[in-house]
Amino acid sequence: MFTKEYWNKRAQTYGHTGHAEPFYYCFDQQARLYAVNEVLESLPITKNTVLDFGCGAGDFIDILKPHFEKIYAFDISEVVVAYAKQRFDQPNIVISSDYNELIYDPALDLILTVTVLQSLTKEDLESIVKTLNASLSETGVLLCMEFFREADIRGNENELKATTNEWKNILAQNKLKIIREINFYNPVTQPTKSWYSYNTNLYLKIIKLFKKSGFAQAKFTEVAKKLIKKHKDVLLEKQSAFKIYHIQKENSCN
Repeated sequence: MFTKEYWNKRAQTYGHTGHAEPFYYCFDQQARLYAVNEVLESLPITKNTVLDFGCGAGDFIDILKPHFEKIYAFDISEVVVAYAKQRFDQPNIVISSDYNELIYDPALDLILTVTVLQSLTKEDLESIVKTLNASLSETGVLLCMEFFREADIRGNENELKATTNEWKNILAQNKLKIIREINFYNPVTQPTKSWYSYNTNLYLKIIKLFKKSGFAQAKFTEVAKKLIKKHKDVLLEKQSAFKIYHIQKENSCN
């Protein structure tokens, strides 16, 4: 499974813990940032304290800053935590690779996870959900962008990971309720017009020859951001296995 050493090595190699292919990563990361920000703006919650659980190099901290007074961020990789600390040297932003260093006072209004929980074994997922739930305020929101597989397509490499039903059962066991399931695009099974326009852009096709360069990746990101904002199509009406889950404590829903 994915260990601290695994994520540290990826961070040292790519500068982040996201997808290894630069052309895909630059679009997909912008799509995730756009989608999470859209959902954030619609949440009717107190926005004082937030935890970015699995913060990576800190991209999502940027979109949390306008919404929250106090930001906590955690990642198992010391390498990306060091990157994030360089980017955000501010007293209201606390970043650590040691979860026990993060003391939430008061309890958290929001906990954000982006493709973190889907990588855990079922056993670790049960433990982490319990820990996160204990840190969440009574009216707080757990916002999770995750891809959980159905049981019938569970492969050998995923046999220890939770399926969709197991994920939902773990939430129920912790008295957490899914308020909304918001469907997110997939470039292979559910491509969007923004992805198609990005993928067929002639200029980007040319500079893909230099896709490992900072210049090329900056251009990929610039074009992706414009297309996603223009088409507003990465949040889907139709069903998708990749979702944003809006979750709250059962008591807060009564």
